[in-house]
Amino acid sequence: MYSTVAGHPSEKLVELYQNDPALREKAYGILCERYDPIVFKRIRKHLFFKGYLGLSYVEVQEEARGLTQEFLDKKFRKVLEKYDPQKGDLNKWINECVKNFVISFLRGQPKQIESFQIEEEGKIHSSKNAVEPDLPYTQIDNRDKQRIISEIVKYLPAIDQKIFKLSYRKHKKQKEIAKALGLSTSTVSRRLRKIENYIIKEIKRRRLDEELR
Repeated sequence: MYSTVAGHPSEKLVELYQNDPALREKAYGILCERYDPIVFKRIRKHLFFKGYLGLSYVEVQEEARGLTQEFLDKKFRKVLEKYDPQKGDLNKWINECVKNFVISFLRGQPKQIESFQIEEEGKIHSSKNAVEPDLPYTQIDNRDKQRIISEIVKYLPAIDQKIFKLSYRKHKKQKEIAKALGLSTSTVSRRLRKIENYIIKEIKRRRLDEELR
């Protein structure tokens, strides 16, 4: 029975989880195994882009792993219960839930966690209590990465710079960004994906892509 259930697509497993008490836990276990690496990569990516740059590569990995476990243990069941196939794609739904989970986590962190922030005029300053682990990679992580991202963002169209700032610096949701800029939510979503891809591409080109490989 397990092997039969394991062969189902994710959408079918969610349906079993929601509607079949006998197979509920089996479906949940398979979904956890299936989405664990996906959720981990998404959390790591959001930590990277949303200013969690005061930590070394190893520490970001560890933080992402801990948050992934917390999401799967405490949030994933509710995410699966609330999923409605009539309203959209399962992967998009889970990705949006992961993003909101990370935003909530970051909002609850003390400000010294974020060692670098971009000011209105584009200058960079470091916080007094920035974490400085004694690791070779930290020299890039703490002193150059935010500057590199700032330089990359300057080459984006003006509207994308605004979207980037509202999403990754102000932690605004897509609906809030759309309303503030007079755009549709789908346009904001599409532009955010393009912005992320562009920044990742540029970081890789500059050989600063260890945690994104």
